[in-house]
Amino acid sequence: MDKLLRMTLFFLPALLCILLLDQLPAQDAQVKKAQLRTKGIITAIGRGLLQVKTADGGQWVIRAPDSPQSVTVSGSAEPNWLSPGMFVKFTAVFNNKGVGQQPIQQLQVFTPGEMDQLGAFPAAGANAGNLFGEKAEKKQKPQEVTANFNVSGQLRGYRDGVILVAAGRALLRVPVAEKCSISVVVKGYQLMRVGDSVTIDAWYPANQKALGRAIANRLDVTAKETFARPVPAGKRPAKKDPAGKPKPDEKKPDDDKE
Repeated sequence: MDKLLRMTLFFLPALLCILLLDQLPAQDAQVKKAQLRTKGIITAIGRGLLQVKTADGGQWVIRAPDSPQSVTVSGSAEPNWLSPGMFVKFTAVFNNKGVGQQPIQQLQVFTPGEMDQLGAFPAAGANAGNLFGEKAEKKQKPQEVTANFNVSGQLRGYRDGVILVAAGRALLRVPVAEKCSISVVVKGYQLMRVGDSVTIDAWYPANQKALGRAIANRLDVTAKETFARPVPAGKRPAKKDPAGKPKPDEKKPDDDKE
C-alpha cells in the first residue's frame, strides 16, 4: 500500500498537467491577453506542458511553444555524456591529417541555426592554407604542419577520450581533456528535467489569471544538474585519502603474504 501511495504522489503532478491540457486557452486573436513574464522551478513535465512554481509561490501550468526553436536549455555536461549525433563547437590545434595536437579544454554542445556554418576554419592569425586538403597532404609529411582551427561540426564518435567530428568535408580527431569544460546550449524540449529553473515569456486570457494556465511564447531553461551518464555499478574507482594511499580497511597486495 505504501508503495502504491508513493507512486501516486510521484506521478500526480504530471497527471494533473495532462488533465489540464484541454483546458488551456486557445490562440484566439479576439481574446484579450495578459502577459506573464516570470521565473520559476519546473515541478512536473507532461505532454507538451510544464507545471511551474514561480518565485512568488504561484503555481502555473504552461503550454510549451509550438516551435522547439523557442525553447532553449542551457547547462554543463561531463565528457562521458557526449554521444554521436550531437553538434559541437571548439578550438584546437590540428596537423595536416586532421589530428588534434593537444586535449581540448573547452567544448560546447549546441543546436545549429540558419546562421551557423559547419566546418573547420582557421582561427584569427592562423596561417593554415588548405591544411586538410589533398595538396597539403602530398607536399607535407604528417604532423609537419599545424594550425589553430575553430571547429563546428557533428560528433561521429567518442572513444577512449578522443572525439571524431565531421566538420564540413573534414573528419577530425581530437583528444578531450579529462576535466574539459563542456557547456550545453540546445534548442528543444528533450533535455528539460524536473527541478530545472525556467524563465517564462507567456500569455493568458486577461480575465482568467486565477486559473493559473498560460501559453508560452518562449522558455529559457537552466539545468539544475550537470548532464552526465550514470556510472555502472561496480565501475567506481576505489576511494583513497588525499595522499592517494589506500584506506585502513583496504588490503595491500602483500597483506596476505608472510
